[in-house]
Amino acid sequence: MRLIASSNAENIRRWRQSWFFEWLSTNAAQYSYYQNTAIDKPWHWEYRGQATPSEQFEQFAADSMADRDRTLTEAFPIADERFDTQPTEFLSLQEDLPVHTVLDANARIRSGSPEWRSTGRRIPRHTRVRIQAVEGNYANVTGVDGTAYGWTARSNLGTFYKDSEVFAAMPLVPLLPLSIASEWSTLKRALVQTYNRLGGLMAAIATELGIELPAILAVWYVESAGRSHTPNQAIIRFENHLLYDKWGAENQTTYDQHFQHGSHNGIAGDRWENHKFREASTGSFQTSHGEQAREYQVLALASRLAGEEIALQCISIGGPQILIAGYRLLGYETPRDMYDAFQRDERPQVLGFFDFCQYKLGHGRNRGALLRHLAALNWESFTRGYNGAGQVATYSRKLREAYAAVRDLFPTGSSTAQSVESHPMNSSAAFRSFPAPIVPETAVITAGRDELANVPLLRGHRGTQPDLILRWNEMATSPTQIDVVIHLHGYSDDRDRMILSRTKEPNSGFLNPDNASDLSLGRNRPTLAVLPRGNYFGGKSGKGYNFPALITASGLQELINFSLQHFSNGFGLSNLQVDRLILTAHSGGGAPLMQILRHNNPHEVHVFDALYQDASSLIRWADRRIRQDITALQTSAIADPQAWMRAQGGALRVFYRGGTATQSYSVAVHRAIAPLMASLSGNSAIVSDWYRVQRSTVSHNDMPRRYGWQLLADVSTNLPGTFSP
Repeated sequence: MRLIASSNAENIRRWRQSWFFEWLSTNAAQYSYYQNTAIDKPWHWEYRGQATPSEQFEQFAADSMADRDRTLTEAFPIADERFDTQPTEFLSLQEDLPVHTVLDANARIRSGSPEWRSTGRRIPRHTRVRIQAVEGNYANVTGVDGTAYGWTARSNLGTFYKDSEVFAAMPLVPLLPLSIASEWSTLKRALVQTYNRLGGLMAAIATELGIELPAILAVWYVESAGRSHTPNQAIIRFENHLLYDKWGAENQTTYDQHFQHGSHNGIAGDRWENHKFREASTGSFQTSHGEQAREYQVLALASRLAGEEIALQCISIGGPQILIAGYRLLGYETPRDMYDAFQRDERPQVLGFFDFCQYKLGHGRNRGALLRHLAALNWESFTRGYNGAGQVATYSRKLREAYAAVRDLFPTGSSTAQSVESHPMNSSAAFRSFPAPIVPETAVITAGRDELANVPLLRGHRGTQPDLILRWNEMATSPTQIDVVIHLHGYSDDRDRMILSRTKEPNSGFLNPDNASDLSLGRNRPTLAVLPRGNYFGGKSGKGYNFPALITASGLQELINFSLQHFSNGFGLSNLQVDRLILTAHSGGGAPLMQILRHNNPHEVHVFDALYQDASSLIRWADRRIRQDITALQTSAIADPQAWMRAQGGALRVFYRGGTATQSYSVAVHRAIAPLMASLSGNSAIVSDWYRVQRSTVSHNDMPRRYGWQLLADVSTNLPGTFSP
């Protein structure tokens, strides 16, 4: 590929897709070279000398798997610690606030110094606690209700700007408002109007964080379109497709009577497009957007039909246009609490913006990654983290233009951006410099995620990148063995435009359906989850995907080797081996699964309404595995059969919808393994929990999302809505 210094659009595209640009993006900062993101020239990198602590930003936090529509109900993308070679003393959030919040879903309670052993117990996520003592990376905490929890990693805890008494009292308006010149552009006037309304509080926090005030104003302008706040009539946008995800998928008849969105029920466009509604179940639909009165009308309709809690989580609100679905990220107890606060005035909106940016990409060492992107004026990375992977170029251009419009009014270091320390309302004790994000010594690898756009093995698969998504859970020590879970997705209504992160990852079974920010994969064992993109072939439905690169004799192993090597390179691991291999498939992913089983011997197979064809290869695999497990359990002195099955045994869970094309083939599997199940006795009696075929009442498309994560946590568990054939 020939790369030149030309602003030609095709050359810029080639640059951004080249291995060289990827290498620069990953490694250049180590040598104090940084891309000049103020111009759209991917070949323009500048030497900036020895980086100061506040300049050692996490340039390469994982760019968001989030939907371009900012679906916060999906797993929140987090930064990738592989590119964080040394923690940064960047944040200055008040650590000394009397109340902290447990942010980690896996906040282990530990024994105390010097071993800091896990007790096997955890502090429930979102618990409000007070710190009683601190020792190194650990804090001894007590719940605000008096519960003595004990020691836990300080990285599990966090505080929120909204809880600061200082910020609650600080004036919103700046000490010195700016006069607006008549010759200024509409854009510049709107930005200065925002500053005159909110600049006092914005400037104080921005100065503390080392962020240029024009960068904050730019985000506010682009998100709010320059509109100001009216008490109890905050700017909102209702997202029909989020209502479908949260409620409509289980209530399709009612949803379709009142709502429409793109790519559903014959409506053209992407999911975030062509939103319409109607109050009655008949008559004409009207657009949901364009006027605030209409947005509130749609919200009221959704509240009546789906309930207020669900409806509120389908709107973005306020100047920063943050989805209420992320209310926990901002420290609110309920969606209604966030809605009421943002309706009241703009102070909660400003503080909420900084809380959102503080935790959107995770906590611990990932805390504040969005703020670091903003401080570095890394518009593309900020956009991906804030708005999602769609329309990055468009949003980045708008942010860059807004920033440039007022940059000259706020020179770096100017007195306009008054610091918290110099503000008359300051209470100095509340603003000690916040220490570097703390990662407990026992958490060698924090949970994370990565997207790969150019995977050699999958290069021949037709479709839209990325090619591969990897997820991994937290690992207390550097592993030498790791469980690998591979999910084979099905067909897609998006056809060749299907994007893994938008439609397949949320339904892969890798995410906790009840806790979108739980990154554990449901597992305590070191686990790497692998989601490859299939090959679009269309077929009669025009929606078909298969996996030609994986069904060969060596294809699956090549994918595993590639994924392990990529993961190992990132964390400095060597000779990493597979412990348990788990294959899962949904819908059209069942056909390639049958072919893959001819050449591979996984420990577990999870099938989600995917047997549309002869399942002989699955039956042969299951027969071998079941016989192995029975023999081991009946002939060996195994003290704990359950523990043995978790570590060495096999498992098969098959689910199907009754009265559909998958029923006959699924029942055939059940009949094939039934004689073996009837022979169980003694220790081997438990095997029947690990090999099951069941009819399910869960909808076809929702099955892996509802069941997958639970099976990864415990493959022998009883699942709701399931029945014997």
